[in-house]
Amino acid sequence: MDILSDASSSSKEKALPPWKKSIVGRFDAPVFPLWQAVTRGDDAGGRWRRHTFEEPPDDRPCSVVYHGQCVAEEKCEALCRSAGAGKYRWFPNGCCECVGEECRGYGAEEIRCNVCEKEVDDNDEVSVFRCR
Repeated sequence: MDILSDASSSSKEKALPPWKKSIVGRFDAPVFPLWQAVTRGDDAGGRWRRHTFEEPPDDRPCSVVYHGQCVAEEKCEALCRSAGAGKYRWFPNGCCECVGEECRGYGAEEIRCNVCEKEVDDNDEVSVFRCR
């Protein structure tokens, strides 16, 4: 797992684009046939939404899946691993993006899931992510 920024000050945090505040991870043994099955289309139950885009410089296709619910980072990692993804990107608002192994990077550098808000408990710990 890698944190893509250390947004330590609030003014610095506001200036950074969302993907620079994300956490990314790579899986040792992705299951490509499972990932192909997952990314054939959107889930009819609304649990995820597929997005495919072309990566520069040679317009290589990259498929990512955005989960329909806002989740904690550990849950995002588990969801993506169980979908056969090669990588994942978790945004601090709870957006979870699973990334195919065929992608060079860590997916789209923008949040494309439901807008989420964090619910913080008395110890300043994030306890629940709620979709708006």
